[in-house]
Amino acid sequence: MQNRVEQIDNWIVVELPRLNRAVLEKHLTVEDLVVRANHQVLHTAPIPEELTPLQAKQLVVDIGLLGASVGRHRQEADLELLRTPQNSFLSMVASQDNIPFLDYVRRLAQCTHTGHPPRDTYASLVRWNVPTIEVKWQGQVLGYNHSVFHRNVVRTYTGNQGEELFLVLLKKAEALEASVNELLYPIVSGSVQVNSSHALEAAILATKLLDAVHQINLEFTAKNECDQSIFETAHFMDILRQFAIHWTAGDSPPSGAQDPEFIKRDFYLGYQFAGYTNHVYGMFPALLTSERSTLEEAMRLPSIPSLLGSLIGIDADIFANGSPSQLLQLADDYPCVIPYFFLMQANGRVASSHLMLTKRFLFNPMRERDRRNIPDSPLVSNRAGTTGMLETLLEALTKPRRNHMLRGFSRIPLSQLARRQKTEPSKRHTKEELLGMVNFCHQSSAAAFFL
Repeated sequence: MQNRVEQIDNWIVVELPRLNRAVLEKHLTVEDLVVRANHQVLHTAPIPEELTPLQAKQLVVDIGLLGASVGRHRQEADLELLRTPQNSFLSMVASQDNIPFLDYVRRLAQCTHTGHPPRDTYASLVRWNVPTIEVKWQGQVLGYNHSVFHRNVVRTYTGNQGEELFLVLLKKAEALEASVNELLYPIVSGSVQVNSSHALEAAILATKLLDAVHQINLEFTAKNECDQSIFETAHFMDILRQFAIHWTAGDSPPSGAQDPEFIKRDFYLGYQFAGYTNHVYGMFPALLTSERSTLEEAMRLPSIPSLLGSLIGIDADIFANGSPSQLLQLADDYPCVIPYFFLMQANGRVASSHLMLTKRFLFNPMRERDRRNIPDSPLVSNRAGTTGMLETLLEALTKPRRNHMLRGFSRIPLSQLARRQKTEPSKRHTKEELLGMVNFCHQSSAAAFFL
């Protein structure tokens, strides 16, 4: 059984990118791809119920990439399928039992025992696919973001380096954010007091981790020695994004917006946006059971600004709207608020860098295409995120992360806040130090996940 799972994975790693390129370049048709996928992968695929949960996860990743590929090419060839996307998978059958493709994926997903939806997701495409990531600071391992594979390879649609870089960026960011949330959870859950030395040290370290997220986002815009962007905008818009198709009407394609750690942090930090909880619930069909549970818990827990307000005995609104003299007095009396202010500032920078990336690689190029009368893709529109989020909504969602509940302290010179901080302040770190906090894991450490 394991040999067959590994054979399928090897086909997805080696053959699928080659075949996708051939279809895109008109050397093959999508029906050629379907014939080969049926013959070389699906017809001898294992019965889902005979798999271990780990093997089922591996096949959810691999078959998810195959489904997205066939669905994309068939819908692009026949736009009528946009209304009935489930028909994109007709003539695809799996295993010796000739299970219809969508039924096979549904049964695979059930056998993971994770509540995984019956299609590809952020969890399968990013977290389970990309090799294990390790978060480390000053020799201490803070956390892992595990893959479900032993092989140190990123499965992509076409083998393009930019696709790999994009998926790695998402997984590194999630790994760092998960470590942030691990540090903050004891505070919001009440295990430690918000003004305790343990909590303040956690806030300072969490700030460093968010600075690392900000740095890897900035690094993603880097250029090579020929002054060319390593991540190509045209490939992102016209190739990579176009695989984020619907499998059934109304389902949710994979999206970086479904990163549960980013969302969880919003609740921990007291994010205020009208209708945000309903917005998050709208993502639940694309999430795993454990992700939905932890997000619902985060919705119920008190936020850090509300805990600070309760500690001091004031309305937390003063942290945003108090006068500089009031806030300086608060900082004198309760210096514990200062590390949390720096944490919230770092979170705002992360949000700004996310917005910057979407504008640079999606919204601004689409405006330029509109100016030049280049039509939008009829498959996956480049005027919105893959979850349908328009630029105006993304800007509106970003604004409260920058104008956070402790923003009033930004009107006070940093030198005055630093003098009042009783704990050792978080010093500025070099780009190399921040980037070094998150890397691929050594094989021996990653292998422990499978034991």
